[in-house]
Amino acid sequence: MAIINPLDVTLSLIPEVTFGVTPTTGATRYDIPKKASQALPVHKTNDVASDTIRPNRTSNGSRRGPAEGTGSLDLRFQKASVIDALIANAISGAWTDVGGVQTIKAGKTDSSFSLIAKLNSTMYQINAGCIVSSFKVDARAAGTVDSTFDFLFTGRTPSATDNALTVTAVDSVTEFMGSDVTNITVAGQTLVFSEISFEFTQDRKTVPQLGTNTPYAISTTGSHQVKITVKALRESFTIDTAIDGTAQPVVFEIGGTGDGYRFTLPAAYGSVPYDETGDSMMVVMEFMAGWDDTEATDLKIEQL
Repeated sequence: MAIINPLDVTLSLIPEVTFGVTPTTGATRYDIPKKASQALPVHKTNDVASDTIRPNRTSNGSRRGPAEGTGSLDLRFQKASVIDALIANAISGAWTDVGGVQTIKAGKTDSSFSLIAKLNSTMYQINAGCIVSSFKVDARAAGTVDSTFDFLFTGRTPSATDNALTVTAVDSVTEFMGSDVTNITVAGQTLVFSEISFEFTQDRKTVPQLGTNTPYAISTTGSHQVKITVKALRESFTIDTAIDGTAQPVVFEIGGTGDGYRFTLPAAYGSVPYDETGDSMMVVMEFMAGWDDTEATDLKIEQL
């Protein structure tokens, strides 16, 4: 019997119309540009040990409890339709045309997707009811731009046959590098930046139900959080004065026209900048986004 080589495993994503139901017609199935180190989603039960005493001080074993699935997609960040779908899922928004520009804002339009792992031609794992709980983008000068999408899911079905939908190839042009991160504006200041880290998180939990170990749904808890940390060369104290703790915009772009994104935090609240010593003296700035009346959100992403 041949072994399954992890490098040969492929992943694909299908947006769901009905939560937890994997479409087989009328939907787009996106290929996921996984890294060589990509791990498969984990689906396990929260087993409950019996506290009943049996003869000779033995226990009475355990019973399977509610199941829960978790996973993480660690991808080179790039302008692609599958990335668009993941972003929309993560920030609970929908891409819309605003003056000819595809735009999405963080909101409360939740969606779900199915993730299919093809282990070989007769082994498939269908993970349904997937929702992203954390979306991160990290960029470094002279390095890569990486993204991570952590997610929960409610059910897994093993299958010997593939989904009827044909996989659509990745339509990206460029895997972004640090040199592709441009037009960074922090509190109205343009500096020489070396790193930027973006993080969107929404606490989510699976909802158990009586009569089955399959969760009923995935709920949200609390407000979402949008954080940005940027690092720049320490050239003066101007930025320390500019970041005054009030709502100020933070904007950055990755990629170019037709092949990139613009991230805007219209009302970001900055903490006191602090210094970091490395090859050069650096200043680190941390921001948390808040509600902005004009944009009616705390995060806007546009396709360039």
